[in-house]
Amino acid sequence: MKHILLVGTELQGIDLSSSDIEGIVVRLENLKGVIVHSDQLVYFAGFLGIKIKK
Repeated sequence: MKHILLVGTELQGIDLSSSDIEGIVVRLENLKGVIVHSDQLVYFAGFLGIKIKK
């Protein structure tokens, strides 16, 4: 899923763990309940304004 617009799309229960999510556009409220791989957490943390230091 590169450069996909999911604004207004409920993602609860949707498994994105095996998807390439680079460039996804989504509203924060629509992420509740989405299933992701631990490697994707850094990307999704950006939606929350969280900066991860390596």
